[in-house]
Amino acid sequence: MKKLCILLLLILSALLISCGGSKDSGEHYIEKTIQIPDEIEHISDIAELESGALRIAGTNGPLRKGWVWESKDEGASWQKVYCYTDIIGADEKKEGECHAYIREKETICIDIEYEFAEDIIFKTKCYFIDENGSCTEIENNSERISYCDDKYKGFGYISDIINDDMLLLTNEGNEVFTVSKKTGGSMKNILTKGEKLISKKGFVIEEDKLLLVTTMGDREYDLSNGELKDTRDRDFKSAADEFAKSQGTGITGIMAADENAIYTADKNGVIKYADGNKTVIADNDISQFVFADVYLEKLQPLRNGNIILALNREDDRPLAVMYCRASESKEKRDKAIKLYTLKEDSNVEKFVKTFKAENEDIDVEIQIGAEDEDGSTDDAIKKLNTEILGGNGPDVIFFDGIDVEKYIKNGMLSNLKDIEGITGGSFFEKIQSIYADGSSIYAMPTRFYLPVTISRYDDIVKADSAYEFTDSIVKDKAKISEYALKETALYCYQVFLDNFCTENRVDGELLKSYMENMKKLCISSGKKEMFLSYCQLPTKETGGMLSILTKETDTAVDYLDSLKAVPYLDYLKNAKYSAAVTAEGLHFVPRYIVGINAGSKDIESSRKLVTFLCSDVCQLINGEQIGLPIRKDAMKKGLETLKENTLAAGGKNGDIVLKLKRPDDKRIKEILALSEKASVSTNNNTIVMKIVMEYADGYIRGDLSMDEALKNITDRLNLYLSE
Repeated sequence: MKKLCILLLLILSALLISCGGSKDSGEHYIEKTIQIPDEIEHISDIAELESGALRIAGTNGPLRKGWVWESKDEGASWQKVYCYTDIIGADEKKEGECHAYIREKETICIDIEYEFAEDIIFKTKCYFIDENGSCTEIENNSERISYCDDKYKGFGYISDIINDDMLLLTNEGNEVFTVSKKTGGSMKNILTKGEKLISKKGFVIEEDKLLLVTTMGDREYDLSNGELKDTRDRDFKSAADEFAKSQGTGITGIMAADENAIYTADKNGVIKYADGNKTVIADNDISQFVFADVYLEKLQPLRNGNIILALNREDDRPLAVMYCRASESKEKRDKAIKLYTLKEDSNVEKFVKTFKAENEDIDVEIQIGAEDEDGSTDDAIKKLNTEILGGNGPDVIFFDGIDVEKYIKNGMLSNLKDIEGITGGSFFEKIQSIYADGSSIYAMPTRFYLPVTISRYDDIVKADSAYEFTDSIVKDKAKISEYALKETALYCYQVFLDNFCTENRVDGELLKSYMENMKKLCISSGKKEMFLSYCQLPTKETGGMLSILTKETDTAVDYLDSLKAVPYLDYLKNAKYSAAVTAEGLHFVPRYIVGINAGSKDIESSRKLVTFLCSDVCQLINGEQIGLPIRKDAMKKGLETLKENTLAAGGKNGDIVLKLKRPDDKRIKEILALSEKASVSTNNNTIVMKIVMEYADGYIRGDLSMDEALKNITDRLNLYLSE
């Protein structure tokens, strides 16, 4: 028994040691923004020199012009050191990009050129620039001993300077090479045969060794004797495990080291490993951005114990932030409010982070109604109502998917009309005022989508009723992708069935016409079911325009659901598109419909949040399915400043490459004019939609007759409307 107790104590002790990272180390950090030169549109690297000065390397977007800059005052001012793309002779006329990596006053440059053939071909060259600005091209003799991809010629885009003698280079196969930085020759693959990094950024450089995360595990390469072995560094093992978890999650982690610790950054934040302890330096709660939404480029520990993180953002300027030691784990905020959203939404997180950065005295907690994807919307809304009636409801509510008019009718929302800066001619007033009543606005969309029909057949594009739409598809034998049937049915529900359930009355004839037409559409497509029960509000990305461009279909529906969606219209060469227009007018999908709980315990802070949601700062935040801005000036500015982008898309008929450009002035005026005309809100009530789709599915499958489906829908809707 005594031996057993001793054994258990030993096991417990081992567990406590291995879990040492779970205890609080007493270190806490706050995040501060480092101003970077305005000319930089993409950061490649940032580094601290021995003098304490900072150097940053970055390019000016599509011009491919790249500079190294230096700051001696932590970013308060910057001076150009040299233009590295001029030194290496990068051709500005060619498609591609240049990356630069700094160590003290030396730089490695990787020049990538794109060749648009059947597939994109990447051609890369590598150059070393010494402290005097002299340039040496690194000869690539790796192909005979390493991975070779016909589409990728040359080096990988991750490199580093090891010491006075050696450079570290990767290739597209994630192999690692050392090479003389002075001569550019004698490349040596330091990994074993078949061994690769699990990510190009999966290594750190210490004084006399390289620590690497490879397909063989946590490895250590001795620079003095060339020996490669499994590492015994406990902190690196913990960091490597964290790093490995970030792979395959849509974001690539990065690593860093100083003489005291190992660091990682991934979708969850920045973590420090030292002496067996794990310290969270930054996470999604304290950062002004969402880690999973950015491209992490460089993690740089500084000599004073602070850490710099450089990152790039797809729809915004790059960012450099410094994490500084603080005495408390979080900044003090005097006030706190709750923001409710029915479903988890990454864009809501972006709004809140930016608001908190501008309002340091107000904390905002995001409350998610249905946290699970399969969670009951009905139950979540009942719980919300109970909380509001009990005086414990959220302060600010996004009503996407919720019947906001019930809350207005029951006097549960505060009047927004007199909030400074959220009304007036700078907004699309027809969209903004859909929940207005004379001198009152109790809720308003802060964003919106424009539904569009796309087809090479004129009659389909011009259809203004469900009958005309489906009859035209059948007559023209128009092809609709098998994956798009459900989305097409939801589109028809939103556009052609907008007034079937109003003022406690259910229009049975409209419902009947909808179900008949959807069944006709299903049969004409050679299918027996449409899976309408899986439809969601707000609408999810349909990919209709891409299916047209890849020629998988000649008819599709889609939504202009962000500024980034507008450039796709320029590629509809063999098809026409039309916004959704019926006898009632031009339709739009309201998004981020905001209202303030009349029982909020902090009306002032809630009004500040609503003001922010309508401000230019928030309206110019871009992202996937974030919606179009409700402010005219923000939409115009956002379209005019869209970045050029290259998109490779795959389909059954082969891959396509789109070089997306900023919309021209004619297209911008067209989108502004459409938005000005939009006046009819599509159906927004998730509960009503779910009821209709459940029995419409049964009718289309043949499980229910039309009369049975109509009776079930009508009975349940009448019960819902009477509650």
